Amino acid sequence: MLNISNSGALNLDIVEDMQNPFLVSLSGVSGELTAGTSMQVSSTVEPASETYSYVWFLNGVMIPGETLSTITFGDTLAIGHYNLALRVSDGTVISSTVHYFSVVPPVNVVIDPDYNFTPDETDSTPFTVVSTVPSNGAQDVPVGTSITVYFDDLINPISLNDVSMSVTVADQVVSGTFALERSANDLYAVLHFTPSQPFADNVDVMVTLTSVNGLLDKGGNTLANELIFTFHTAAAYVGDATNLGFESGLNGWNITGNGEIVSLPFASVLSLEGVKAAMITTDCSLAYGLDGTPLNDATSLLSSGSLEVPSVATLCSFDYYFLSAEFTEWIGSEFDDTLTMTFSGPNGTIIETIETVNSYQASECTVLTSDLDSDLFHTGAKTKQVDISGLGSPITISFAISDVGDQVLISAFLVDNFRFE
Repeated sequence: MLNISNSGALNLDIVEDMQNPFLVSLSGVSGELTAGTSMQVSSTVEPASETYSYVWFLNGVMIPGETLSTITFGDTLAIGHYNLALRVSDGTVISSTVHYFSVVPPVNVVIDPDYNFTPDETDSTPFTVVSTVPSNGAQDVPVGTSITVYFDDLINPISLNDVSMSVTVADQVVSGTFALERSANDLYAVLHFTPSQPFADNVDVMVTLTSVNGLLDKGGNTLANELIFTFHTAAAYVGDATNLGFESGLNGWNITGNGEIVSLPFASVLSLEGVKAAMITTDCSLAYGLDGTPLNDATSLLSSGSLEVPSVATLCSFDYYFLSAEFTEWIGSEFDDTLTMTFSGPNGTIIETIETVNSYQASECTVLTSDLDSDLFHTGAKTKQVDISGLGSPITISFAISDVGDQVLISAFLVDNFRFE
């Protein structure tokens, strides 16, 4: 402080200022918090005192009711980035500290970067399951098949775990990875489960979506009732690396539902390599030599036996057409028929929804006159290239064509000319 002496001199005295902030530190914090779990944080203030008051903040907003030196929180936080701050006061002096952290999905949960989930407190309607692949009661399901569930709402990622959706064989939980993505029209959730290893052959698989401690939608609603569906896997079979173009029929391949080897050009118009290709459809028609009934009148599968990958190959490519009678009237609706592929190997699995009705504009669709449906459209011949370098060998390949939202208008998948590159 400044003072003037009797002699008129100006003196500067330096004294200890008791208003200096005190030191606040946190323990129990971490840089990452797994979604659905909690973080217990404790604070230490120096010098110690029993007169301090505590206020906690999350992203700058005061947390109601949290006025102690410790806090347990986080189990309801959405995936994202946060800061936890603590303000401590003795009535005169205020000091604070802040910790930055992220809420991340569980190790076995993969969230599509474009999922962008936002809660909606005004949503009080329980969500429902629109369809499943495989369907309930399906038989001879390929062992390399992944499980897909289509919903009529978005699902909160923090509610996804092996309790809210469990997969069991003989009462034993099957380990695997969940993948959550939005439908092509961005309105609904699509959930995939890929087992860590292919299912055993000739076993019953049970999938349970519980209504207690289960999945949650935007409004925090659960399923109104528990949903259980089962399917039975097929006997294992060996693929045929010499029949990747289906010129030898279905040798080394299997179709579950409705499908068959068809002659090219299909419907006198669609051409691929050679004179034969494989087709699966959600239709019950037996036109073009197709044989079978879609699972639950909604899904058909094409799958290979185990295929040895050439040592120099890192890619697998194939040519195909995606066809649907949902084009063009129902683009953008809940009738979002899909085509999903799965490539599985000893070192991993790739699952991808490669086609949906809602991913197109009407101008991209060409009408096709065929005996499957008088209003069938296609989107042109396409080539898909899959990076299989991380899968190991052998691999299995499977596709599922699914009628989503209804069982009325059909979709189909025409595929040919697999090759390792």
